[in-house]
Amino acid sequence: MLLTFPEELAIGLSEVDDQHRAFYLHLNELHAAMRVHDLVEAARIVDFLVGYTKEHFAAEERLMIEAGFPGYPEHVARHREFAADLKSWQDRFGVQGPSPTLVVELSAWLTGWLGNHIRKVDGVMARFLRARAT
Repeated sequence: MLLTFPEELAIGLSEVDDQHRAFYLHLNELHAAMRVHDLVEAARIVDFLVGYTKEHFAAEERLMIEAGFPGYPEHVARHREFAADLKSWQDRFGVQGPSPTLVVELSAWLTGWLGNHIRKVDGVMARFLRARAT
């Protein structure tokens, strides 16, 4: 199952859009690892996603601070919730070991969360940042 970034989720901030697209690419790598039963690679990718999430959120938060985005506290709270949830997934992989079922569940959760967050939360941020840039 190949996942592609739904272009209707692009928010018009190239740095952020590129990072969102990268999430989908890494999810595809996770699926590929599971297809060949490479459990070590699957676990590595989950670990990578945890670190990548931190980098991505730091980039978004930097943009919000630089622009004086008034929704910063609420946006950051959503980031913290997501990071905690993703850490729980990582812990599940550590305890249960990667499995196709767990990968599919993580992928569904992650793509659902990302789509919702990008549409609603990142969209508000992007509109503010674009307006400030003009």
